Amino acid sequence: MKKKILIVIACVALLAAGTGIGILAAESGYGSQSDPLITLSYVNGVLKPELESKTSEALEKTAREFTGKLDEKVAAYEASVRGLLGSGSALPATDVFQLVTLDEGDTLVCARGTEIMLRIGTADAWGEDSPALVDTTSGGTLDDGEEMTKNHLYMVTINDCGLTATDDTVKLLIRGSYTRS
Repeated sequence: MKKKILIVIACVALLAAGTGIGILAAESGYGSQSDPLITLSYVNGVLKPELESKTSEALEKTAREFTGKLDEKVAAYEASVRGLLGSGSALPATDVFQLVTLDEGDTLVCARGTEIMLRIGTADAWGEDSPALVDTTSGGTLDDGEEMTKNHLYMVTINDCGLTATDDTVKLLIRGSYTRS
C-alpha cells in the first residue's frame, strides 16, 4: 500500500511540475510576437547580408568553373575543326552569304552547291570539268577561263570548280563551302 501511495505522490508531483513549467512558458511569451526567437533586425542586418554574400560567392565560383569548362570545350572544338579543314582555309557551309575579298590570281575552289555572286572586279570561271559554273541568272554555263558577269548568281554543280580573280581587288558574295588557294 505504501508503494501505491508513493507512486500516486510521484505522479502528482510530476504533474504539478509539468503544469508549472507550462504556465511559466505561457506567461513569459517565449516565441510570441513580442519576444520572437529571431528578431527582424537580426534577419535584415546580419542574416540577410551574410546569405547574400555567400550566395554571390557560390554563384561566382560556379560561373568561373563553368566558364573554364566552356572555354576548354570551345578550344577543343576549334582544334578539331582546324584539323578537319587541314592546311587550306576551307570554310564550312553557311546559310547566309559571306563577303569574300580576293587579290588578283587568288583562286577559290568550291564544293558542289556553293553559290557565288561577283560584286566588284573581274573573275574567270575555273575548273577541270565542264561546266565550271552555272549562271542561274541567265540559265547559261561557264567553262574554265570564261569571264563572270557582275551581279549574276552562279552555282557550282561539280566539286572542285570555282573561280580565279583577274583584277587587283575582287569582292564576292558566297554561300557555301570553299577553299582559297
